[in-house]
Amino acid sequence: MSLQVRFIESRRLEIADLLAAAPWEAVSQLRHARITHVMGSEIQRVGGATQFFLQAATTMVVLGAQSWHS
Repeated sequence: MSLQVRFIESRRLEIADLLAAAPWEAVSQLRHARITHVMGSEIQRVGGATQFFLQAATTMVVLGAQSWHS
C-alpha cells in the first residue's frame, strides 16, 4: 500500500511541477475543476492500475517459481 501512495504522490508532485513551470498564459486558460480532477481521481486511478499490475506480476513470479520447482 505504501508503494501505491508514494507513486500517487510522485505523480501529483510531477503535475504540480509542470504546472509551476508552465507559462501563465497556458495555466490561466485551465479550469480549476479540471486541475483538481487530474490531481485527484485520475492519479488515484493510475495508482490503482499500478497496484493491480504489481499484484499480477508477483502472482506470475510465484506461480512460475512453483511450477519450476515441481
